[in-house]
Amino acid sequence: MSSVPRRVLLAEPHGHRAGVHRAVDTVERASAPHGAPVYVRKEISPDEQALVLVVGAADPGESARLVKAAQASGAVARLLPRADQLDPEWLAGVRSVRLSAAADAPGALLEDVVERLGSLGFSDVARDMTETARTGTVVAEPRPARAAFDAGDSCDRLLARTQVCIEDLLAGECARWGAVDARAAAPVEAVAELVTAGGKLLRPTFCISGFLAAGGAPEQEDAVVAASAGLELLQVFALIHDDIMDNSPARRGSPTVHVRHADLHARNGWVGEHRRYGDAFAILAGDLALSYAGRLTRDLSGPAMEVWTELVTEIIIGQQLDIRLAAELSPDPGLARWVAVCKSGRYTIHRPLALGAAIAGRPGLQTPFEEYGVTAGEAFQLRDDLLDAFGDSAATGKPVGLDVSEHKMTLLLALGAAKDDRVARLVKEGRDGDWDPAALREALLASGVRQDVEDHIDRLVAMARAALEGAPLEGDWQQRLSKLAEQVAYRDR
Repeated sequence: MSSVPRRVLLAEPHGHRAGVHRAVDTVERASAPHGAPVYVRKEISPDEQALVLVVGAADPGESARLVKAAQASGAVARLLPRADQLDPEWLAGVRSVRLSAAADAPGALLEDVVERLGSLGFSDVARDMTETARTGTVVAEPRPARAAFDAGDSCDRLLARTQVCIEDLLAGECARWGAVDARAAAPVEAVAELVTAGGKLLRPTFCISGFLAAGGAPEQEDAVVAASAGLELLQVFALIHDDIMDNSPARRGSPTVHVRHADLHARNGWVGEHRRYGDAFAILAGDLALSYAGRLTRDLSGPAMEVWTELVTEIIIGQQLDIRLAAELSPDPGLARWVAVCKSGRYTIHRPLALGAAIAGRPGLQTPFEEYGVTAGEAFQLRDDLLDAFGDSAATGKPVGLDVSEHKMTLLLALGAAKDDRVARLVKEGRDGDWDPAALREALLASGVRQDVEDHIDRLVAMARAALEGAPLEGDWQQRLSKLAEQVAYRDR
């Protein structure tokens, strides 16, 4: 056994489940004396030198489904109800053990299994980002329920409830459809994987902020939590579909849903076209996220429901215009700005704020929240354009330059074409079939439009702050929302 590298990987054969997240926590505690990481594989691929151990009850439940899912992918998998049932012969020739657990697996059992593996030479649970990159494994750490944008303790508390709301919904749906067949739960798991991949929770943050700034009462908190969870799942819907339309290979540091499932189709040698299968699966997963968002917000009434329905309509209309402008390659700064406002100003900031205020019974805050949200949202979108054109993919979690490569007529590109003859000429040549993304990015940088946009962002942030002056907001929410505007506009600093 001494010749076998000592490594335990927390394996996740079929999506992000509640038991897996708890297992990460437990194994990290159990392995603390070794001072080192837990690895989490988002999908198990066949490996003759790896053994999958699923810790849990022997009855035909979640544990058995996890074993079947791992075996279906070609992995060698065994169910382990008790640590003392781990047969050393199972480890003969095994280079790594991938550990998974059902949601009902006791934490003490996981600790016993890790200790038993350690006694058999598999005690390495080290976290090493270089090794992670080399092995293709993904490190999963328990995420604190805190927004990427600081809005205060009450906001953090309601955001934590929002995350629990989403996780409970998706865990329940995974269990429900997984009981039918492991494959039936696949689109639910695709949604869950994107949720747990680490979004900014920006729209829930603004919804809850609008609620608190409007003086929302404790008895209204359930409604704002459900609405905030709906907003995050609406964002998942938008991202999954947006990635298909943009032909994006990565999202939040991982392969996009359509790419991952096209690859699954190819690796398994299934009939039909790989790409069409991946796109079709992703469309359905996105639709499922939209249906869950609708489920969570179905009890909204009056002004709150009006805000929600308008928000959903705007994002779809804005996206359609986005792809139309990309197809036409027509640099129209006015229309490009409207798309940016529709997709970001209203959808990301204005409508979530108005939704929170409406739930709190303060629809009268619509005007200041619209002025604030539209300007701060345009600043947010312009920053997004700058990050895509000139940013770092390691920081953004998606490829840099994708907008230009996919002909997207962003506000940045439209402004560049209006300002600089070379940019305008390259766009025109692109309409004739000679699209040169590298030359276009170079021309944008040389045109000086980057600094123009930075200056415009500064003005938009100042306008957003001014829109809140005199607004009847609770406590220090004018200052907090002003800070949020700065954070979304300058999130790369």
